Amino acid sequence: MSRALTKRLAISGVAAAVLVGVAIWWWPRRQVAGPTAGEIAAPLSSAQANVRVGPNVHVSGANGSTQHFEPLIVADPAGPERLFAVAILDPPATKGAQGVVGYFSEDGGKTWVATFGGPGDPKNRTGDPALAFGPDGNLYLVRLRIDDTATTGQGKTIDFGDKSGVGFLDFFRSTDRGKTWQPTGIIQQYTDRPWLVVDNTNTKHRGRLYCPANIRDIVLHTSDDGGKTFAPPCLFKPATSQFKLGNAAILADGGFVGVYDHRDLKDPEVRPQVRILVSDDGGRTLGEGTSVSTNWSNKRITTSNWNFMPQLAVDATSPQYRDRLYAVWEDGPSADVGRIMFAYSKDKGTSWVGPLLLSEHASDIDATKDYGVYIPAIAVNRHGMVAVLWYDRRGFPIVPASRYPAGCNVRLRVSLDRGQTWLPSVQINEQPIKAPIEDLKDTAGLAADANGDFHVAWIDDRTGTRQVWTARVQVQLP
Repeated sequence: MSRALTKRLAISGVAAAVLVGVAIWWWPRRQVAGPTAGEIAAPLSSAQANVRVGPNVHVSGANGSTQHFEPLIVADPAGPERLFAVAILDPPATKGAQGVVGYFSEDGGKTWVATFGGPGDPKNRTGDPALAFGPDGNLYLVRLRIDDTATTGQGKTIDFGDKSGVGFLDFFRSTDRGKTWQPTGIIQQYTDRPWLVVDNTNTKHRGRLYCPANIRDIVLHTSDDGGKTFAPPCLFKPATSQFKLGNAAILADGGFVGVYDHRDLKDPEVRPQVRILVSDDGGRTLGEGTSVSTNWSNKRITTSNWNFMPQLAVDATSPQYRDRLYAVWEDGPSADVGRIMFAYSKDKGTSWVGPLLLSEHASDIDATKDYGVYIPAIAVNRHGMVAVLWYDRRGFPIVPASRYPAGCNVRLRVSLDRGQTWLPSVQINEQPIKAPIEDLKDTAGLAADANGDFHVAWIDDRTGTRQVWTARVQVQLP
């Protein structure tokens, strides 16, 4: 859930103050424990390839005067020209409450039309959208909805998991791949950052919709009728309540895999970790898998930066490498020492190779010359190429003591050999972004289409207003 959405429904001020105090005491004392390896840069690929970035295209022109944040994008697996992008709309208070808006393209991202949502109202503030295609060609969407009138002026403090009618998950379905939308079902519960994935395999759970989310514990909702009705939720309680839940993937045998990061404020000797969640029974039970990121350290980075969610992708098409999992996350205690880290698993998450440093920092660089990196996204195309996207501040002035300084660019890096070696990153945006990262919020969009091209969706303020932009990225081999 975005920081904007949680403002008025946070834990009590006293508890927050205590937590901040603990964090301030604990942060500079954080120590790396256990076996660690030095920072390992992702090996450069020796292959000759051209990563071609197409023209930047303005997606959200239909709402061109309204601020947007937190974009995501999906590509129709049955048609490379059909794309759908979604973001949170943040209009002035005089024009409505925060809402979710979606844009459809049927010409490969050259033109876009708004087909879903719009501004909210005082009783229906919405956010945290997620998308997924199903095997029937339908496109599914979930969003968080909050009834502000249930708390405004009543002095109530509402926490995650509350079922009193304050928070909801709304589910929608498009049977024409994003042109039109119909509501399907509702879950009444105040829930943080839902994600969505659909089983596209030929197993017995084909078509099952999975929606992992956060209610202080991790909750997994499943539906076999496109989000109309839901099985009893499955709960998983992490070892600590301090966690960020990322997205999920489905393996070829129908197994569910999710990703989250966590840390234990009570034990400063335990290094924060990125871990996976697994279910092999269709979501009836949910268990903890292996740690993705324990065998890594940097002498200047003593804890993980958990402001942005780790992201997961799976190779779902390659016969030889099917079910290879890829994870990406941001690590580092502050904006000026962040890193984009990557790892992959050849055995469905049982063990992991890496992590590798993707964001092209020099491991021995002076802290005064470092740059921040944020909000990673990851996708795998039909050829097994892996792409990772992030916002990047290299070349921008260092702003001491600023966690989210203004200015950044969007960069993408590609691996031709399934994560083993990497081409140099390329810049996606044609003009620098002026806004601070905090205004772009928590997600960026990256998808691979049916032809294997990648499509990037990001927030850009070149028009003077934070808008959704996109570009097609083609990897051309000799």
